Order: sequence, then C-alpha cells, then structure tokens
Amino acid sequence: MSYRDGASPGNNPQGGGAESTFERYRTWFEGYGTSARTDARGDFLGDRRKTYGGIAGLGVTVAPGVTFGASVDQGRTNIDVPGATGRIDLTQVGVLGNFERGPWNLGVTAIHGFGTVHSSRFDTGGISSASYHAQLWGAMAELSYYIALPNNSRFVPKLTFDWLRSSTDSFTEAGGTAPISASGVTASRIRMLIGGEIGHSRLMGRQIFDFALYARLVENLSQNIGQIAISDATTGSVPQFVNGARESSMGVDAGAAPSSSPARLPAYAVSRALRISPPPRPAFA
Repeated sequence: MSYRDGASPGNNPQGGGAESTFERYRTWFEGYGTSARTDARGDFLGDRRKTYGGIAGLGVTVAPGVTFGASVDQGRTNIDVPGATGRIDLTQVGVLGNFERGPWNLGVTAIHGFGTVHSSRFDTGGISSASYHAQLWGAMAELSYYIALPNNSRFVPKLTFDWLRSSTDSFTEAGGTAPISASGVTASRIRMLIGGEIGHSRLMGRQIFDFALYARLVENLSQNIGQIAISDATTGSVPQFVNGARESSMGVDAGAAPSSSPARLPAYAVSRALRISPPPRPAFA
C-alpha cells in the first residue's frame, strides 16, 4: 500500500509506449516469517520469538488513484523464555485505503486481531500450563513520495505513524506443583517511522518481479505498559506485580521484500501495510 513500484499504473514497465492497464479488482496472497530476540530487563527474563503466517486479501479501485481493500492474516508465534515456552495463534482482519496523486501516496490501515495464548512453565514438580485469549487493535497512516530512477528502479521516502493496543485475559495455570494465577494486562504505543526504500522491477516472460530494500528510524512517541499481578493459585498468596518490557525510545527497522505479479496486472503491494509490527510485549508468565 505504501508505494507505487515499477509495475504500478503510470510507470509502464512494458516499455515501448505500451498502454498501461488499469484493473478494477485485485486479489493477493502473501506468506511471511520473522525472528526476534528481546534481552532480559528488570523482572522480564527476555525471550526469543519466531512468527510465520499468511495473508489473503481483496482490493477494488473505485476511481483512478483510489483503492480500498480488506484482508485476513493468520499467524503463529512460538516463544522461548528461560524455563517456559509459549505459542500465540492470532487472526487479524484489516481494512485499508490507498490514495495516489502524481508521485504522492497516502495509505491508511485499521486492524483488529484476536487469538489464543498457550503457555507451559517448567518446575521441579512438572509442567504448569495455561490457555487464555488476547486481542489487539491498530491503525496506521503512511505518506510517501515516488521518485523514478533509470531502468524501472525507484526511491521512495516515507513518513509513517502507527498506533497499537493489545490486551490479554487473566488466567490460572493447571498442573505442576506451584501453578500461578495472573491478571489480565493492557498495553499500547504510538510510533513515528521515518525512512524509505529503494527497489527495482524486472519483466521476465509474463511475470513482473520486484525487489525492495527498506530502512527507517523508529521513535516511540508514547508507551503504556500495564503490570501483571501474579499470585500462587493454590494458596491465594499476596500478589506480586511484574512490569512488562518497554521498547527503547529510538530504534532502526530494516529489511527486504520480494514480490511478483502477472505482467498484465500492476504489482499490488497493499498487503504489506496490514502487518503492523508486533504489539507491545507484556511480561510473559
């Protein structure tokens, strides 16, 4: 959603004065995978996370330069924490709009996610496990400016703002010698991202292949991370409060994004806007 590439309307990747096509309806499918590590900080022991999933969506062009769409994202995150493991099965439903005028592009996205968290904690008496629900809400707006480079290449500076709120239900573990109960927790953040991407499109046979590299500075403008109240489920002891892990105020995000599309269709990058970064991470019990 965030940029026009060499295969977008008006860029004419077919060359030779070929007439650009304009398709009213588009569908897209995408698979993804990420890996992340968080160091220990305070009461938070740190973790390693691997996420993978897929996206399917539909877009419709209602007028030249105006596109709306919807998408469904199904993902799974596996979490390793010292002495524990976890899994998050998350479904996200998103709606989006994309507005182009000349080289300018504005993309807006709203999402709602819901899923289940499964956790297993190991102690000398066995395994204590729990299962509970989680939800998230998010929104993003991104403004970009398309700069054409020779040979169907491009440079696209971008300015992005996003908001995210997540919540998890309370839970009580089962099994083991010392199961615990934990309260629900809510976390939210607002970020600003400044950066850009450089990319190149190539026509091979009847397919357009596109590759992009991106990098951006990330500033957390606001973070509100709730505390988790933890108590012994068998004795009802006085709860202890554990602070969630806060992200640093400044950071860097970088990566690469390959894609392909039939030559008769403009490459459709709107699906990338649906994947807002993972929610602020509360302490994992």
